[in-house]
Amino acid sequence: MPRGGGRPRLGFLGVGWIGRTRMETLAATGLAEVVAIAEPDGDLREQALHRAPQAEGHCDLDGLLSVDLDGIVIATPSALHAPSRRSRAFAAGWPSSARSPWDGIGRRPNR
Repeated sequence: MPRGGGRPRLGFLGVGWIGRTRMETLAATGLAEVVAIAEPDGDLREQALHRAPQAEGHCDLDGLLSVDLDGIVIATPSALHAPSRRSRAFAAGWPSSARSPWDGIGRRPNR
């Protein structure tokens, strides 16, 4: 439940095609507020900020974790979905969603 009872304040880690599509889709529903974007590629970050001008732009997870958020959508390339990124977000107190879970040693878990 979002703090204050309003719409969830979300941060997005990675705004390539998949991350940007998820960000735009969630924003279009009006069910969540895009508050922050973290993307190391400056061009991708600027494109996303153009679509979500109210959001803060950051180049890494540390910047994203400095923002008051209700959750983080992790949409980095699959090879970067290391549990350390999700663990750091959870440790900071935010729920996180990643596109592809990993087992901690770089393999997809059996489904």
